[in-house]
Amino acid sequence: MKRLSCLATCVAVFWASSTLFGAEPTVAKKTFRFSVEERMTIRKVPTTQIEIRVEQWPGQTFLLWLPESVGQLWGNWMAESAHQDFTEIPGGGLRWESTAGSEARMVAALHPRAESLLLEVGVRNLTDRDLKNVVAQSCFHLSAAPNFACDDFSRIHIRTAGQWTSLDQLAPTVGLPMYYREGFLESGRQDSWRGHFRKHNQKHRVDHPLMVCTSKKGRFAIGTASEDFQCVFHNRMPYLRCIHSQQAPVSVLAPQDEVAFRQVIYFVDGGIAECERAFRKDIDEGEFRPARD
Repeated sequence: MKRLSCLATCVAVFWASSTLFGAEPTVAKKTFRFSVEERMTIRKVPTTQIEIRVEQWPGQTFLLWLPESVGQLWGNWMAESAHQDFTEIPGGGLRWESTAGSEARMVAALHPRAESLLLEVGVRNLTDRDLKNVVAQSCFHLSAAPNFACDDFSRIHIRTAGQWTSLDQLAPTVGLPMYYREGFLESGRQDSWRGHFRKHNQKHRVDHPLMVCTSKKGRFAIGTASEDFQCVFHNRMPYLRCIHSQQAPVSVLAPQDEVAFRQVIYFVDGGIAECERAFRKDIDEGEFRPARD
């Protein structure tokens, strides 16, 4: 059942910069269309998903769970929380707000930009005690975008040892391979799933928060990156074909404190280099914070 639809025509104010010292790379602005749907998928209960379409890329539908889970506080696989009421916000984006019992307040927002979407999930501790291992995870599906859906790892790319490579070249041992940031596990930091998915951990380490999927003919690319990322991963499950850059958990959230988990999804004309360029611009302009050690 369709619940909400909106159109976001993005003006490239975010990308505006002086050309006094040389021309900036051309940004192909995107017009995003969102609709919010309630549907039965791979969960045992209907869930709320955001359908994303890019006017300049006809025939491609991208699906988003925003969020999919907020650590142990909330998850869309539970009947009492699977339904989400999104509202439109200035700029053409979407916002959802809820509480996890009396423990936490959660706010999720989707912000369209010139050639990317900013995803933010905020969590505030409403209790008088510390909340442990607070984390948020969203899921961006490519399965309904025939030009991007990849079933053999060949068009999913990560950077390891300073080189971009497709996952098929790394011979994944499972259908849901996880590639951790260099030094993350070795430092003893706790991951989002507290070791539950350790059998999915691959031997290769990544040195960049982007995971990139290129289109079948290589003319377009989608990349996602998160702040303070712990790992990147891809799920080859037919309904999903998703790409993730997963932010590390906050080990302790003090009473009344709040934290924001931020992730960007880039939609670029071009390939890996263009995704890197868009990401680097975010870093240079202070829109993205570097990883914590």
